[in-house]
Amino acid sequence: AIHPQRYCITVWSPPLNPKGNSYKGMLFLEEFTTRTELSIF
Repeated sequence: AIHPQRYCITVWSPPLNPKGNSYKGMLFLEEFTTRTELSIF
């Protein structure tokens, strides 16, 4: 996730979901966007 001139977040932790994304990383990003009200897109 990147927001130019604000932040860049990289997450990785096994296990991976069927799309190859980190399961725990996706949970973290969901919690991050909920708490900060920022978008990762």
